[in-house]
Amino acid sequence: YEPVIQPGNQQYLHHMTLYECRGKESNLEAAARANGTVCYQPDHPSLLCTSIAATWSLGSE
Repeated sequence: YEPVIQPGNQQYLHHMTLYECRGKESNLEAAARANGTVCYQPDHPSLLCTSIAATWSLGSE
């Protein structure tokens, strides 16, 4: 895997953590169509996204 970083934004990036989500298929499909949300907010989807699938940090290959 390799991160896709928008040109010009490299200076803001330090690390990324990709979590695997578990839940009902309909909830996962709806989340896949979303642009993303702020974590730990009252309106955040109720998916169990606690398993780390991959990590990346500055300088890693």
